[in-house]
Amino acid sequence: MIRVVYGRPVTGLQVGRGGMRIGEVADAIGVQTPVLRLWEVRGLLRPTREKGTGYRRYSAFEARMARIVALSRRGHHPFSTIESVLAELRTTGSPERVRAELAGRERALHLRSRSRSRSGSGSGLEGSAALHAYLQRFTKTL
Repeated sequence: MIRVVYGRPVTGLQVGRGGMRIGEVADAIGVQTPVLRLWEVRGLLRPTREKGTGYRRYSAFEARMARIVALSRRGHHPFSTIESVLAELRTTGSPERVRAELAGRERALHLRSRSRSRSGSGSGLEGSAALHAYLQRFTKTL
């Protein structure tokens, strides 16, 4: 996910030199403006403010961060994980360490799912397999 989101330009966002307003970003990433405000309050997003009006302006980088948060939340990632991902991207500018951490998390989840499957529940491994198949199809369409 990080490679797809961070490595590509943000589609649907025409970010000019002055950035984008909150409504434009919200429309482009599929959330409501109060959601972006909440993410800002939580420290996930850092839009600048227009002098005089105080309107929020999102640079291309902040628009990408908003897209990452939106996709992560759709994937039910907790805010603490998202905070770590964004901090790494802001610090290093590279998603490599984030990818490695997410791969480790995926391996741990896979092992837990396999152990649940062996203990009789079955749903963990089947759910993981369905998610994996979906992500494979999604990545190939990009």
